Amino acid sequence: MFDTEIKKLEEIKSKLNLACDQDNKDYRHIANSEIRKQFEDDITAEHFVSQKKEYFKTLKGDLTVLERALTEIAGKRNLKDILAATGSDSDTMSE
Repeated sequence: MFDTEIKKLEEIKSKLNLACDQDNKDYRHIANSEIRKQFEDDITAEHFVSQKKEYFKTLKGDLTVLERALTEIAGKRNLKDILAATGSDSDTMSE
């Protein structure tokens, strides 16, 4: 009698263990999917930030070049203004 009850309980325990294992696998799969998604989102975000940093570096470089060009132009204008005010010829000065 006890053997039959023990056997039934062991079968139930086995089924419960299998069900728990399956649930654990399902939960692990869900958790791994969430972790993977979060990781992919983080990588995408890092890539986006990296692209933005590169864009701003390029933009900053372009602005630096533009600033130098404008400074040079402004310097030449100032030189021309100074030479014009002194009556000097700017063409002979640049040669």
